[in-house]
Amino acid sequence: MGEARAAVWSPAQSGLWLPTDAKYGGGIVITQGVVGLVKEDNFTRADSDTVGGDWLERRGDFDIVSNHVRNSGTDGCWMYNQTVAARVEYFMQARIRWSSATIHGSIGFLRFAAGPAEDGYTLFMDDQFNKILLNDWTAGSVSLLDESAVAMVVDTWYDDLQMYVAAGVQEAYFKGDGVGVRASATDTDHDAVSKEPIIGKLSGSSNNDFDNSIICLSKNIIVTGLTTGWKAKVVNAAASVVAEATESSGTATIDASLFDAATERVPLGGWPTLQITDGSDVEQGVWDSGDGGFVGVYPGDEYALA
Repeated sequence: MGEARAAVWSPAQSGLWLPTDAKYGGGIVITQGVVGLVKEDNFTRADSDTVGGDWLERRGDFDIVSNHVRNSGTDGCWMYNQTVAARVEYFMQARIRWSSATIHGSIGFLRFAAGPAEDGYTLFMDDQFNKILLNDWTAGSVSLLDESAVAMVVDTWYDDLQMYVAAGVQEAYFKGDGVGVRASATDTDHDAVSKEPIIGKLSGSSNNDFDNSIICLSKNIIVTGLTTGWKAKVVNAAASVVAEATESSGTATIDASLFDAATERVPLGGWPTLQITDGSDVEQGVWDSGDGGFVGVYPGDEYALA
C-alpha cells in the first residue's frame, strides 16, 4: 500500500494545476482529474447589507440576515458570483424560503456580461399557483418551457432545489411539501451562450431567503479506466449508496442529480466517498478523506483508474 502524487487540471480553479493524491486500493490507483465544485456558500457570516463572498448584486438589493442571504423589496432581483466563469454547462443547488405567495423565488443561468441583458434559463417557485416554472429568457423576454404542480407553503425552508443546463438540456427538480417534481426541456436557443449561475426573484415586493448554494461544472461524475462490469458509486456519511453507474466501454457516468437517480441532495462539503466495486459489488478501491487534496465528492468531478 502507498500513495502517489498526480498533477491535475481543474477548470473550477481558473486553470491552475493542483497536486492531488492517488490512492492505492484493491490493486488500483484512483486519481482525480477534474474538481467539479466551483463555488459553495452557506452564507454563514455577520448580518450585512452586502452579501460578500464575491457575490455581485446585479439588480435589486441583497443582504445577509441570520446566516442566509435575503433579497428585499424590488422586482427582478438577481445576483451572481464574480469568481464563477460563464459557461454553457452548469449544475446548481440551493435552499429557499419566501415570505409571500405573490413572489417568485428563482435560481437559474443567465448571461449578463455581454450581449442582451438576459439570455438563458431560470426556474421559478410560484407559491401563488403552486407550480414550478422552467423559463426561457431571450433578450430579457420570458417564455415558459415546462411546469409542474407542487404544494408549497409560505415561510417554509425547502432544501431540495436543483437545476442543470447544458447544450440542448434544461432540467430542474424541486421538492415541495413531501413531493419531488421535475421540469425539463430540450431548448437549443442558448446553446452557444455562456451563462452565470444566478439567485433571485422575478417579481413581487416581499422577500426570498436563500441558503447553501452549491455550483458545480456538471451534474455528472465521470470515472474512466474501469474493468468490464465494474461500478462507480457515490456513498454518503451513513454508508448508503446515493448514486451509481456501471461502466460502458470503461467509463462510468454517474448522474448525481435528484432529477435522475440520486437519492439525496449534495451535502455541504460534498459526499465523503467515491467507491469502486466489481460486478459482484466487491469493493476494489475508494477515493475519500484518506487521500491528500480531497475536497469531497461533487457533481462534475472526473476520476481515472490505473
